Amino acid sequence: MKSVFYSLIITLSLYSCKPENGPIPSGDYSRGVFVVNEGIYGQTSGTITFYNEDSSKTVQDIFRISNNRDLGNVVQSMCFHYNRAYIVVNNSNKIEVVDSENFKELAQINGLEQPRYFLPVSADLALVSQWGLDLMSGSIALVDLNTNTVIQKISQGIGKGPEQMLKFNDKVYIANVGGLDFDNFISVFDLQTLTVTDTIVVDDAPNSMKVGADYLLWVACKGKPVYSAFPDIDSVNSTYGSLVGIDLNNNNIQKRILLQKGRGATNLIKSSANVNEILFLYNNAVYSLNTGTELIVPIISGNYYGLGAKPGAVYFYASKNSGIQASKVYAIRYSDAVKLDSFTAGIFANSIIFKP
Repeated sequence: MKSVFYSLIITLSLYSCKPENGPIPSGDYSRGVFVVNEGIYGQTSGTITFYNEDSSKTVQDIFRISNNRDLGNVVQSMCFHYNRAYIVVNNSNKIEVVDSENFKELAQINGLEQPRYFLPVSADLALVSQWGLDLMSGSIALVDLNTNTVIQKISQGIGKGPEQMLKFNDKVYIANVGGLDFDNFISVFDLQTLTVTDTIVVDDAPNSMKVGADYLLWVACKGKPVYSAFPDIDSVNSTYGSLVGIDLNNNNIQKRILLQKGRGATNLIKSSANVNEILFLYNNAVYSLNTGTELIVPIISGNYYGLGAKPGAVYFYASKNSGIQASKVYAIRYSDAVKLDSFTAGIFANSIIFKP
């Protein structure tokens, strides 16, 4: 829902995209690149884009093609689970459940409160992080995947603005970014007892996590920005962004790499080219972290908004932030940052994902 901030100043008409190569027949979404496009807050312009690398064909708004209606207001994330895709529509307080081959609707999960991310924890159950209707009272919804209903809401031990979640053995680690405010800890949720059993204090605005080759849980923390006069950061009152490495055996912090104050890391993903490499957005560029050497280096500069790593590929995908205009998505080679390919996606393309 990052696009909420842009909605305060823009009411322009949507950008007219370049013509694409025509629709792919329904049912041919079995292999390719999927882009989650938030759209403009308050509108139903959020979409899913599909790109077929083999044919170089792009299809915009595949949900509308298959269902003859819009997804809803702010498409936040999507997750594949077995033969289904679960599309989290944040400001519409729902999850659309579709057939992953043709994107036809199978069900809706309703009764949610500003949902953010969907995490399957078994064949029958999933967790959904949600900010709460006030965007401050965070909780986790437990969803029965057989009935597509919320069966429990857990708020004890959850912070403000629970964001991305990561399952490791019988635990789920939940990053509490703070919603419209700020928070600074990871909730450790036990899947056996369905309770939070531990909290790990990190730095302000933890937002995304991955387990590295060093078996540390790496957490991207954005830090708290305080502006002297926007966009200038007040370096005294702002807090450091960071990359934090947590030992999963005891939940203790083993490593902390400090970044700039108020301009920390977001969108952390694992590289598909180097097991020791993690990518993230920072300081108006795509950066990499080598978890062995703890060295961080810029890969390519630019106002990027979303990342995705294709399994086994020598390149990753990054989407440019183009405001209310259609986003451009680039395939960027890890070794030398050469742009190998590109295609057009929707508005505020926040992530690029692939079927497992």
